[in-house]
Amino acid sequence: MVSPRFVYRPAAFPPIPLCRPAAAAAIIGSRTRENVMAESPEERVLWAASQGKVVTLDVGETIPAALVVELACKPEGDESVHPKGVQIRGATIIGELDFEDRTLTRPLWLSECTIADGINLRGARAKVLGFQDCPKIGGIEAGELRVDRSLLLRRSTVKGRVYLIGADIGGSLECSGSYLDGGDEPALRADMLKVAGAIFLRNGFRANGALVLDRAHVGALNDSPDCWPTQKGGLELNGFTYGALAAHCGLDSDSRLRWLHLQPKLNYFDPQPYEQLAKVMKAQGHNADARAVLIAKERDRRPFLQWHKRVLSVLFDVLVGYGYRPWLAAVWMAVFIAGGALAVAQADHLGHMVPAKERVYMDKAYVADRVLPAEYPHLQPVVYSLDVFLPFVDLQQEDYWMPTDQRGQARVFGRGMMLWRWLHIAFGWALSALFVAGITGLIKKE
Repeated sequence: MVSPRFVYRPAAFPPIPLCRPAAAAAIIGSRTRENVMAESPEERVLWAASQGKVVTLDVGETIPAALVVELACKPEGDESVHPKGVQIRGATIIGELDFEDRTLTRPLWLSECTIADGINLRGARAKVLGFQDCPKIGGIEAGELRVDRSLLLRRSTVKGRVYLIGADIGGSLECSGSYLDGGDEPALRADMLKVAGAIFLRNGFRANGALVLDRAHVGALNDSPDCWPTQKGGLELNGFTYGALAAHCGLDSDSRLRWLHLQPKLNYFDPQPYEQLAKVMKAQGHNADARAVLIAKERDRRPFLQWHKRVLSVLFDVLVGYGYRPWLAAVWMAVFIAGGALAVAQADHLGHMVPAKERVYMDKAYVADRVLPAEYPHLQPVVYSLDVFLPFVDLQQEDYWMPTDQRGQARVFGRGMMLWRWLHIAFGWALSALFVAGITGLIKKE
């Protein structure tokens, strides 16, 4: 059997006919501020709530949690609580603030308040919630909470987990400057959280325990590197989506990759956090950083591949940056062509480059003194290397010259040149194809 909720009714207040709200307002409104300051903390809270004012309690003054709950949940139209809501500063609240499955019809603002027994907002519905500069809150249980506007938790210390699984916040979630101490549990559990505005985790925000944002969605992420968890496993981002990153919170790929690497090590690879980050970076005009994140995704995937796929992954990375850096293929092409030109020049010096035409190769003048007919093309090492390397290109060198190990000095070098020629052709086809595919977008990148 569920026990009925406790309703706080201070005995010091004169009875107010419930059927006459105007009379109630008159009685409360007749009190001067001086008179109110001389009354009990509970009566001052009641008076301030009726006037839409902030009530400041002295150090050591306490109020029961049930009073705050009942004031925040007064029915719409009840004139004993102003539309501005309940605004309390400096109170020590005795007992748990239990709003489970209730509707807070008024805004609730608690500043510099101690709430040692915590706050229960499971299944609750609220307009706006504000907790600011609170020295101790004994945990916040707010699964399936619905907030029309924002949930503000500024510069406060929470000793216990903040549980927001399945919560839906129409404005922003602000935890700037707060310290969340989850103890042996995650400091923030926000799986499947929905925030229409931004989530703020900056300005000295700290957490003892993991920040779990699995499958959560926020309009914008506003954090800063100095407020990130300090150890691996302190951040869980599986399925976490966000529409934007604040411009001042670190949009460079190096910083954000450190952020991604704070996730716990798993026995499988999850590409979604990388792809989400790259998508947002690209949308905000940071194309180079987005490409760097996608390259890092492929490199971090590599340890989870079979050995032969890891080899291909390394080659694809080195040669074209997984398709995100097709210009690397051009660099490698230039290296191969330059190296080939040097090899051809050395082979010619050692006598291992000979005419491909038999009539010249067997000519007595060429055999004796390497004299070519006047109309025969001379060997050009750079052009020859280009002609062999590039497919579908005829520079009139490969047809007229070839390496051999039958003449010249150091025949081992000649045999090496013959092998080089075949490798040069193979790498020319491969790199040319990768370069063209990368430039034209045939290599799938996303």
